Amino acid sequence: MKADDLLGAIARTVAEDGPEGWQQATLTATVGETWSYRSGPRYQPDDGPYREGDDERLHKQLTQLHEAVDAVDSVLLDLVVHASGEYEAVTSESLKELNPGYLYVFDAYDLPFEPAELQSGPANAVPAGDPAEAVELLHRYVAHVERILDRKPGELFGKLPPPVQADESDLPPDLLALCSVNDGDGGAGIFDNHVWFGLESVAAPPLERWWGERDWATEVSSPPQLDCVPALAVRRAVDWPAWIPFAGDTFGNFLAVDLDPGPQGSPGQVVRIGKDHPGPVYVADSVTTLLRLHVEALDRGDYTESNGVVTTNWNTVENDPVLLEVNGHAVPLRGVHDGIQDLRVKNAFQVDLEPVRGLPVLWHVALTNCASADLAPLQDTPVEELFIGLDQIDLSALSGHPTLRRLKIQTRLPVDLTPLRTLPALQSLDLSKAVAQDYQVLEELAHLKYLGLRADQWQQATAPPNLAAAGLLGDPTFADATTWAARFSPDDPSRHHGTY
Repeated sequence: MKADDLLGAIARTVAEDGPEGWQQATLTATVGETWSYRSGPRYQPDDGPYREGDDERLHKQLTQLHEAVDAVDSVLLDLVVHASGEYEAVTSESLKELNPGYLYVFDAYDLPFEPAELQSGPANAVPAGDPAEAVELLHRYVAHVERILDRKPGELFGKLPPPVQADESDLPPDLLALCSVNDGDGGAGIFDNHVWFGLESVAAPPLERWWGERDWATEVSSPPQLDCVPALAVRRAVDWPAWIPFAGDTFGNFLAVDLDPGPQGSPGQVVRIGKDHPGPVYVADSVTTLLRLHVEALDRGDYTESNGVVTTNWNTVENDPVLLEVNGHAVPLRGVHDGIQDLRVKNAFQVDLEPVRGLPVLWHVALTNCASADLAPLQDTPVEELFIGLDQIDLSALSGHPTLRRLKIQTRLPVDLTPLRTLPALQSLDLSKAVAQDYQVLEELAHLKYLGLRADQWQQATAPPNLAAAGLLGDPTFADATTWAARFSPDDPSRHHGTY
């Protein structure tokens, strides 16, 4: 079915479901190939209910629309239906909803770099695991579990899959040694109740690593990308191709060996990745160590057993907090230590940032509703994401900062944007809650991939040359967004008018 015909069918569905006396209905939806998320339909003058079962019909028509417009990415639909039999619709694959505002995507694949891409490899490239010890620990672990479950010696181990030849692989030597003893665990969940895969599955991980997908909508609204603990052991990324899953639970989470660690990591270290982890979680420096921690927990009786499943309490390490929050204080900051990765100061009159000078892994700083702060100490930190909410802001203190890549500014007094020209890593800039002295500076920011402004600011600004996405922020209507988007591409969004 053609897009215009399908939009007419959607308009008819909305009209048929309207309460008695309705005059106009509105529907906003974001539609994928198999899913739809919508607001409405809402009816004027009376927002009455629509008939049971129409959710399914409307969902089917919306997903058909995704195919009808030959979309690759999600499609945004804004539909107005009149009781007179007419409707107006706007569809766009490039326009996305933000909260609050809208996002226009020029290039869905030109995403900002992740910190992992700039990190160096490990100082010590020798794997920490020991193949012989790993095999011995596996036998001890299984013997423990057989005893706890009152199984005969060798009963559980004998049911594990047979060994495989594993001498030609990039996988860590200790994991390969385990595969030469048993090819996975046959569903037993040996590794912290994660099923250990066979070598064939480990060596050829799934091509669709859905847990690590990135897009512009999530990129703009995502939280700070912090480090694992210990810091610098694992590269900082949402996903990394060198994280090879070797075990998984039934909820979309995995244990993976890391073949390309960070500067203070070890090849073959173990990390958690998957649905419940927006970034990697460090587990152990090797599969050998992971097994050793489990066996040591069993040795000291630190485990629980339920319905034939043995769970060890193996992870007893307590780490210093990586987040420091200060609310309502002036100077100085207290509780600062070298492990702080995220500093958030709120409702302070004067903020003295001198205590953070030289912090080695301070990636994110947010100053919210504060009167003043000298930003100069941040020059001696690797900060990458910065939110500045001050009464008055002097960006010259940040001139030349080598790692600052995401900047958001909130101020009531005009700020001089000229120092932004000197930031070589700046890729994302949000000025929607600020006032600038001169917006023409923005067109000189050739490295910028994302720029978020209010409607009145966009009227004064010229877009930088290499933007991949732009934000219309504040409180715009969909009509405002489509008018704004037309400045970038007159042919998109598409407009449809017709009768149903």
